[in-house]
Amino acid sequence: MLKVVHDAEGAGGSLLDQIVRDAARQMLAAALQAEVAAYVEQFADKVDEGGIGWWSAMASTPNGR
Repeated sequence: MLKVVHDAEGAGGSLLDQIVRDAARQMLAAALQAEVAAYVEQFADKVDEGGIGWWSAMASTPNGR
């Protein structure tokens, strides 16, 4: 699963700047997830000669495999 990473470099701004920056990161992460989900859904019925979906090989598990 994706998570929003906070970098220490941007910590010098005002509280409002930090709130806006965090909200922007979260919106970008949500938009990217939606775009990837739509792309994967577009090819959900496509399988290789072994019957495995192409997206299955691209998926990663929590331990990175």
